[in-house]
Amino acid sequence: MLLEAGDLRYVTWDGREVIRRIYAAVRDHDWNTVPGVISDLDVQSTGAGFHVRYVSTHRQDDIHFVWRADIRGGDDGSIRFTFDGEAKSTFRRNRIGFCVLHPIRECAGANCCARYANGTEQDLCFPDTIAAEQPVKYLHDLAGLNHQVAPGVWAELDFEGDLFEMEDQRNWIDASFKTFCTPLRLPFPMEIKAGTRVRQEVRLRIVEKVPIASGATAPSLRTGVDAAVTVRVLGEGKPLPAIGLGMGSHGQPLLADEVNQLRALRPAHLRVDLRPWEASWRQQLDRAAAEADQLGAKLEVALHLDVAPEAGLPSIAEALAGKRESLARVLVFHRHQKSTTADALRAARLALAAVIPGVPIGAGTDADLYQLNLQRPPADADLITWSMNPQVHAFDDTSIAETPEAAAHQLSSVRRYFPGKPLVVSPITLRPRFNPNATGPASAVPAGELPSQVDPRQLSLFAAAWTLAMIKAVAESGPSSVTFYETTGWRGVMETMSGSPLPAKFPSVPGGV
Repeated sequence: MLLEAGDLRYVTWDGREVIRRIYAAVRDHDWNTVPGVISDLDVQSTGAGFHVRYVSTHRQDDIHFVWRADIRGGDDGSIRFTFDGEAKSTFRRNRIGFCVLHPIRECAGANCCARYANGTEQDLCFPDTIAAEQPVKYLHDLAGLNHQVAPGVWAELDFEGDLFEMEDQRNWIDASFKTFCTPLRLPFPMEIKAGTRVRQEVRLRIVEKVPIASGATAPSLRTGVDAAVTVRVLGEGKPLPAIGLGMGSHGQPLLADEVNQLRALRPAHLRVDLRPWEASWRQQLDRAAAEADQLGAKLEVALHLDVAPEAGLPSIAEALAGKRESLARVLVFHRHQKSTTADALRAARLALAAVIPGVPIGAGTDADLYQLNLQRPPADADLITWSMNPQVHAFDDTSIAETPEAAAHQLSSVRRYFPGKPLVVSPITLRPRFNPNATGPASAVPAGELPSQVDPRQLSLFAAAWTLAMIKAVAESGPSSVTFYETTGWRGVMETMSGSPLPAKFPSVPGGV
């Protein structure tokens, strides 16, 4: 296993990954994760076991929570991870405590046994197709969970200090199932008073019920040492989906040098978001049409409808009628719903079908697959759409690097939900564009800080490698179209010619890729 930033990662047995990660989280009233700062780290290791201790301090706005970790690996191969914390302030939280991640490659469809808090047990399987219900059916009120690692070999988990349940994190392209503390059926957010103690424990052991012949090669773990890489092209290729870009959210028009750079990508389309209640929607559409023409691309129109779906549609229809030849598709969303309602799709079709005949009109969600699963869109839509980003639950490079595998699972699962329908992933971004679970308006961005939608890794080779991995994962799964990022700016595939508004936080090169 690896100890990384206080978490246990990639626990393996005989070359097979058993547990993806064991860690503790502090989540605020809007489900935002409050990061911890580790101090007093002490690691003692022998050939037969190990002992790790540290302190993790979580401070953000009115939240101040401190916990002590004690992780012991016994000479019998067992692991015990103890969380002992105290609220130093009074605040509202949605969750405090342990999460255990199970790898999807080894666990999807695998046998498991739920051990409930009332003392009963039930033999089950991890979901194969992505589970729509959260928690996963029958995997709740857990005091323990066993799963089959190999024939005759089981991983046994015990939980103390709270009730645990499981969610299918593939809904957010996390490459894991997550067993977490504090059932979602309980009211949240919940106020925690200063001085309140929280203590939990997770125990893991591997049980070999029959002799297993060893011989598998353990996966190599990162050591920081450079090594040669050999690339071989094997097998037959597959066609790429239509890959497009989003329009820059900064509001600046594309300059000639930027157009020349972007044309080299040959984008299939340019996405523009139209909200009829905003006075600027017509200017947005005209700007997008002009930029799409400059790039040699079609237009992907994301049409957001309000409480009365038909409101504003006659004007939208009139404007789109003049751009019929440049339209690739229209994606219909509902401002106050998890995904497109039947009424919203019907209203859009009544208004648009006659003026843009032959242009596909799609339904789905502007958020994650989870929202689409909470409220399935009409199956008679011309296509099904949703978005992806790798940072709903975790933000470190290692966790982000795992997510392309889950992106492929999303596409195969949605194809099972909606057989025969074209699938459109729009957009794929490095950070969430908004919080679909927020209980109020977003806070103002403090002066000198980056907006929550911006990640300085946007300009890194790490993000380039992740993008390539995502293109591979989605292309192999056969969507008809994918939208990535934006054209320019700190959420784009290149910087504007004017450069970064905050070079100290986002040190890009003006006009740089």
